[in-house]
Amino acid sequence: METIFENAADFAERYIRYNWDRNLRDDTSRQWCPKWWCHPEAYTRITFLWAWYEFAFTSDSYSEMAQWLQFFDYEMDALTQPGGCFRHCVGGHSDAVAYQAEEFPLTPAIDALAFQSEENKQQ
Repeated sequence: METIFENAADFAERYIRYNWDRNLRDDTSRQWCPKWWCHPEAYTRITFLWAWYEFAFTSDSYSEMAQWLQFFDYEMDALTQPGGCFRHCVGGHSDAVAYQAEEFPLTPAIDALAFQSEENKQQ
């Protein structure tokens, strides 16, 4: 399938940058990282937006395009909110992965799932 943009980075550089008119440099209510692709959440969201854009705008369906705009606004607001994935990038890129383990406590599910599996076998 032929696409309008080569990949998510091309989409961010040639579409989002010029069509999403926000002052991300001086607006403290939004956060952005110029190395957005280093943040798994940002990469996922922008890749989703790019894929949806390609689908909506090659389908020639106005309802698909309108739905895409709703998704776009939602995803970009979620992506740039102050507590979002760029929260440590004030003034420049910061390695988000280093903070994830501290800020998102999680017990590996493998042990719990194995325990549940054994319980189910015994019943």
